Amino acid sequence: MRDEAAPVAEPRGHSVGMAALACDAHCHIYGLFLRFPLPRGRSFTPLEALEAALRRLHGLLGFGQAVIVQSQGYGFDHGPMPDDGELVGLVAAIAPSEVGRRLMLVDNPARFFGFGD
Repeated sequence: MRDEAAPVAEPRGHSVGMAALACDAHCHIYGLFLRFPLPRGRSFTPLEALEAALRRLHGLLGFGQAVIVQSQGYGFDHGPMPDDGELVGLVAAIAPSEVGRRLMLVDNPARFFGFGD
């Protein structure tokens, strides 16, 4: 089993301007391990990388949004992912029109997963 490198404790900003609502398209969070312990049999052991630290880093770098991806390190336990209620509250901001919400929540998943075929 391999151990992962530690996140940068004191990240610095950059001089490159980010577009409004720039998106970190793939990131992970790990921990709090006391609350969300890692499973036995995992292929690696990450260090804690908490959601609050990720939000601070994104603010420093200028990211306005992110796609937090379920890590293999947690297997099928989705407990460490951000609160679903908070995510649902963002739907109206992401897709302000009823047509946009239908595309995002109904039509695209139906096409992707083959519902109704």
